[in-house]
Amino acid sequence: MGENLNDPEKAKVIGFEVTSYFPESKAGLVNYVIKNEEYKKGNANGNPNYQALPMMEHAVAYLEEITKQQFGSDIKVILWESNDPAKIQWNPQSPDLTVDVMAPARRIQLVEEKFGFVRVNMDYVQGDISGPDNYAKAECSDLILYICKNSDGKIPTDDLAQTLKAYLIEFNRHFNDGKSLKTSEGKQMMTQVEEMIHGERPVLVEKPAPARIIPSNTDICLSEQSAKRASVGR
Repeated sequence: MGENLNDPEKAKVIGFEVTSYFPESKAGLVNYVIKNEEYKKGNANGNPNYQALPMMEHAVAYLEEITKQQFGSDIKVILWESNDPAKIQWNPQSPDLTVDVMAPARRIQLVEEKFGFVRVNMDYVQGDISGPDNYAKAECSDLILYICKNSDGKIPTDDLAQTLKAYLIEFNRHFNDGKSLKTSEGKQMMTQVEEMIHGERPVLVEKPAPARIIPSNTDICLSEQSAKRASVGR
């Protein structure tokens, strides 16, 4: 995504999106939405298409389109992961950019209150992504799993629990031969999914009253306790 991309001398790369599709479960994942810091608040002309929400909407629309073109079917659900502000400490005075590039609590507020994403009601564990032949027991339990709005502005609900189960199995089979689902945390997560399937557990977290929105022009971060108070859905 950018300007004059066909001209190497004038090209300006604004940012890009990374997405994945899992054909068996018909689930998509928005891995990253990355923007050149030079265009952090739009581009030089104030183009709103280079802001976070339009870029995320573009990623969702792309996944829907490519699924139809290449697989001849509709995508069932599009997922997104974020650091959990209750588990990630992010110091505003000396932020560790290897942990996160912005305050996790602020990101959560943005996606829930402006993007309309809804949190999945589980203790999510991202499986080891080292590859099935390089399994390193590197599961990550510091993340939250979200359901993205479709391009029509709706959260998909049909067979959602079954789709989530199929996605988690497919994801972990691809990256770690299913080993991450055999850990204690992986087993707990899949037990919660089974409870969703049988109606014993809500699939999505009910959204509470809106929290105070952190000013959009300041990527401040919060202490752990402040993050817990400001984070929606915790």
